[in-house]
Amino acid sequence: MRRNFLAATLLTIALFITGFVAGQVLGITPSSAAGVTPTQTATAPSTAAAGLSRHADGTVTAISGDTVTIKADTDRSGSNEYTGVTTVNLTSTTQYGSSQSKASIKVGSYLIAEGTLSTDGTTLTATTISAGSGARGSGCNGGPHA
Repeated sequence: MRRNFLAATLLTIALFITGFVAGQVLGITPSSAAGVTPTQTATAPSTAAAGLSRHADGTVTAISGDTVTIKADTDRSGSNEYTGVTTVNLTSTTQYGSSQSKASIKVGSYLIAEGTLSTDGTTLTATTISAGSGARGSGCNGGPHA
């Protein structure tokens, strides 16, 4: 009787270890092992990776007073970018990136703007701006982002 109990215990431990190792090697999670596909809950976009929340970005094509026209870049589906924005309005309360000012914005520079989106989705009234000279990510917090 004791021998059967010991054999059953060793078999149970061996099966557990085998399952654990297979899960680690094959990347099987408890939910996928159960045949359940995890669902993602809608949350506010993560700003940890790129330091950005919902924003507009692109290359500056024209500047007229407090109105900046941009050509939006192409971001992947599901990004946190307002892709339809072509006009960014600056105000007296717009804040600029480190060591930047309104004068930092030049035609051809890359601009990232956060703020309030118009109802038609084409204009952003900027609360914060970061601008760089030249290519994406040069001198601003651009670069690949969500």
